[in-house]
Amino acid sequence: MPALKRFRYHWPLLLLLLVYCTLAVWWSTRIPLGEGPDEPGHAEYALFVARNNRLPDQRLGDVPGEGHQPPLAYWLMQPLARSVALEDRVVILANNHNWIWAGGKDPAAFAWRSIDRHPYQADVLVWHRLRWFSIGCATLTMVVGYGIGLRLGLRPTLAVFAASLLAFWPQLLFHSVLVSNDPLLWLLCATLLWLLLEPHPKPWWPWAVGATLGAALLTKQSAVMLIPLIGLRLWHLRHMLKLRSAIAWITLSSAAIAGWWYLRNLLLYGDPFGLGLYKGEFSSPTFSPFSLHDWGEAMHALGTSLIARFGWMSVAAPQWLYWLLAIWIGLAILGIRRWRIEQRWQLAWALVGLSFAWTFAFAVLSGQVGWQARFLFPAAPVAACALAIGLERSVKTAAWLLPALLVTMAVGLPNTVISAAYPYLVVEPQPERPVLALWRPDTANPIELRGILLPQTAKAGQPWLVNTLWRAVGKQDRKWSLFVHLAKPGSESESFAFDVQPQDGVWQALRWTPDDWWEDLLTINLPAELEPGQYEVRMGWFDEFGDWSRAGVWSQHGVLLGDYAVVGKVVIE
Repeated sequence: MPALKRFRYHWPLLLLLLVYCTLAVWWSTRIPLGEGPDEPGHAEYALFVARNNRLPDQRLGDVPGEGHQPPLAYWLMQPLARSVALEDRVVILANNHNWIWAGGKDPAAFAWRSIDRHPYQADVLVWHRLRWFSIGCATLTMVVGYGIGLRLGLRPTLAVFAASLLAFWPQLLFHSVLVSNDPLLWLLCATLLWLLLEPHPKPWWPWAVGATLGAALLTKQSAVMLIPLIGLRLWHLRHMLKLRSAIAWITLSSAAIAGWWYLRNLLLYGDPFGLGLYKGEFSSPTFSPFSLHDWGEAMHALGTSLIARFGWMSVAAPQWLYWLLAIWIGLAILGIRRWRIEQRWQLAWALVGLSFAWTFAFAVLSGQVGWQARFLFPAAPVAACALAIGLERSVKTAAWLLPALLVTMAVGLPNTVISAAYPYLVVEPQPERPVLALWRPDTANPIELRGILLPQTAKAGQPWLVNTLWRAVGKQDRKWSLFVHLAKPGSESESFAFDVQPQDGVWQALRWTPDDWWEDLLTINLPAELEPGQYEVRMGWFDEFGDWSRAGVWSQHGVLLGDYAVVGKVVIE
């Protein structure tokens, strides 16, 4: 087929991929770094390999929570991980101690950083580049999903419809822009299903199936669910293939690619999956298969995360979105309720069943947190094809309203739901602002005062507004509180004292990361009995929740000046 004719034949798919990539990059800029399940661990794995040129060893505490993962995805990320200087190949995040999973109420595990803005630099730059890898894998999954649709009997137009569901379904779009090994697994599972649906296998077919299985097993341990799928297809082809030879070649090619990893785990940990140490460092509420309450919570989590559950399963979409997409799913089910399942569809639905079986097994192993629909996404191309067929049967051409609706959601959700759940507590870097005062704690990184708007007069008994601009040079080891004292010039005792946590406790010091900038508007209620006159305004940081020690104030030349800085004067009227 000439190139121009091929383009005309496939241009709807190419247009779909272009729109998807545009939206995916947009989504990746609106999701704060680390705000997806296990994303910091996956990023750390890739960067650990880029820093140390070796795989993590769980016995040494390397890459906690993710060090048991097979390495293929992280190896393929290496060109991106090594595209920045060695010192920038790090994960720099500060935990939010009021996060939902930590027993608090905030949906954010971390927060926006000041440098998480265009143009990206240093560790932020490499993190965003690692997200490109996931977007690339998801893009290829749509192409293979289109091919799966054709092999399942869908017309090209309907196969594009199914690929559009993969591209713009909210939960799939969200997970496809995070640093993770999941998108590569989706791609390999889709590729394996496409190979298994080959009606007339060629001599190279067993090698290709085994190599794809081996790559999947070297990507994620959940790929073991693909082994029964291959067995089912071999049973279908038992009269067309030499089964013993096919099984041998599949086993040999998959073992050649992935066998060494499981042997390594067995030698290092006494466990081919390395799950013993993983369970020792991971905990969540347990799931009991015999508890109706646990099943109710599990199905709620699975159902909502199948449609739209962002962040660490902590940012929900509006209720109308769940109902609207559930109605479309219901219409699709109506369209396929009397569907005669052909042999090729038996294979496709087997992948759906195996994905659910793996999700159930993982939930039993890891607890309630295991009920996340992303574990079902290896079967997403099958579900998309089934939805496409069902909607075409039930609502005819009106089915195309769903992709249009999904694209509209994809444009609106990043700002209205996702980034809205993560308010900016920081401002963009302003390096041109001079250092007005420098605090250098003994065991933590410096804190700089970079700006202050200090009204020269104030009235006793009235609020006094002082606007400040701060920069954190690095992480802190305690929750510093700011004090503001008013004292007569030359006096060692203060006439008025005001203490406050940064941004009234919202932006505590333990959440600062290197080069964070923030503004803090201090509302200082002056007592009515404060004596009129001129006062020095003294500021400093102290350990309110520890030993009450103060951070030292230093000059730019390394001279200790005391434990407070005089930042101006005010006349009390």
